[in-house]
Amino acid sequence: MVLSGNKAALINSFPEALSNCSRFTNWFLVSLLSNKDFSHRLTAFQIDKVKGIIETRMIKTVLGVLLRCHRGKGTISSIYRCQIFFKFFQENIDVVLKTSDATKFLRAFDEAENGDKKAIIEIHNLECEFYETNAPTLDFPLPQIYGTLRCDEKGTPGVILMESFCGKAETVPLSIGFNKHQLFNIAKHLASLHKHFLCLPAEGWRGKYDSSANIVKKLVNTNFFSANLEKLRTMKPGQFDKGVDLFLPYGKSKEFISFGVKDSYKEAGLPSVLVHGDFWCNNILWKTHPDHSISNEILAVVDWQMFDEGSPVRDITRALVMCTDAEIRREHQFEVLTCYYDSLVNLMAAEGRKVEFVLEQVNEAYKSTFIFQAMFIMCLSPYLECLDQDEGEKKVLANYRREKFLLRAQFAMEEAMELLEELPLNRFKNNSKY
Repeated sequence: MVLSGNKAALINSFPEALSNCSRFTNWFLVSLLSNKDFSHRLTAFQIDKVKGIIETRMIKTVLGVLLRCHRGKGTISSIYRCQIFFKFFQENIDVVLKTSDATKFLRAFDEAENGDKKAIIEIHNLECEFYETNAPTLDFPLPQIYGTLRCDEKGTPGVILMESFCGKAETVPLSIGFNKHQLFNIAKHLASLHKHFLCLPAEGWRGKYDSSANIVKKLVNTNFFSANLEKLRTMKPGQFDKGVDLFLPYGKSKEFISFGVKDSYKEAGLPSVLVHGDFWCNNILWKTHPDHSISNEILAVVDWQMFDEGSPVRDITRALVMCTDAEIRREHQFEVLTCYYDSLVNLMAAEGRKVEFVLEQVNEAYKSTFIFQAMFIMCLSPYLECLDQDEGEKKVLANYRREKFLLRAQFAMEEAMELLEELPLNRFKNNSKY
């Protein structure tokens, strides 16, 4: 779409799926952008103009809204880059709109059972809860949020309007993975996140968030592990056979799945913290250099729709196992855990508090979590072959990326097999029916 000065008419460029929902209009966006949280980002001149638009409903002051798919589409949500063009000043507004995609959301809502309908609503509303309640007090890289609207019981799609990092940040492609410097920075930021909650009164947050219960239910009800381990065996004959044979009984155990998702850290004696819950490459935005290369500095962690009370090592294990090449992970994983622990000790000391566990407990929890995460990426492998492709990319490059990820999964599997001999987990193997 091209806007040409004063000749451009007001354009409602919302996709049809959004336009059919009365909540989504150009006016709606401009109204959100007038709130107090957004105004500090505008010049005094812009503030007056935006206020004038709202107060006088001079919607023709807006030349147009360019809305285009930005980071892709999920199961029931879509993310759009939104650029708002004005007549009376040249500096336009650039934000990101995340919405529970109206067509997909309503279809999923209509087809769901009552319990699933509640879960569909909670996915979006939980992220709103995080940004509204927790984010304002965190010392953690997050996007600025300009407005949130929750889904309602009728299935009305929700909205999160946030800061745009277009041109300022990129995600690390899954096929490339994190380098050691990025891993150390991840460890330090997670230590800061966990310090915050360990210093809060427990009654304010413990027992309040339990996204993992829905995850366990989903993994069990869909036979996720047993079905996808068998797919992997068929997909790469001989490469994963030993691991599939070893892990299948665990993948059929509801108790092991619950242990892997929710409880493994408890056996190591670690306290619970609030975790991101979906901590992988696509949800971590890294600052870019002037030449557009990716730096080692995190600008924002996004997509908090699965945030949860859980293990201090849950997010960092996902980053190491799923998003890091095996040679980097194997060489630096315990250095990264030490960095996390030392950072947490120092941050807690600055608050006059002590960490009530030792590094060995962190390492123990990591090992048991590692096994579950290794099984998880083995099961994801059949689905990830297209994840890093750009539109129109040659098939041969896509195959190279898939094979590289499969190699990462293979090495994680082999290390998990070693750990399974070390850890007392046979009780789950002997209870392998749902």
